[in-house]
Amino acid sequence: MPTFTTPIIGWIPLVNPLYSQVPHLTQWWLLLVFPLVIIISLVYQTVRSPEGQGILMPTIWFSVKVLFYMALISIVLQVLYHIVTRLSSTPL
Repeated sequence: MPTFTTPIIGWIPLVNPLYSQVPHLTQWWLLLVFPLVIIISLVYQTVRSPEGQGILMPTIWFSVKVLFYMALISIVLQVLYHIVTRLSSTPL
């Protein structure tokens, strides 16, 4: 008799990462954030610049700031997640 597994009904953020459902992207998915941030920064700086010149350094600086704040937010979320899970696992 074959054994059937229960399919995953939903996706729970921070507990069940979405990339775990796509095994061939597990090692590389996070690296895709770098070109995405650079392209968005380039488009943003191009739209802000009236002449379209001198956008290289502002693009790099804006990309660094965005990546820094994304890392900071992820660290804060991870710490909050661990605090909440430890508090919720203690008996009242």
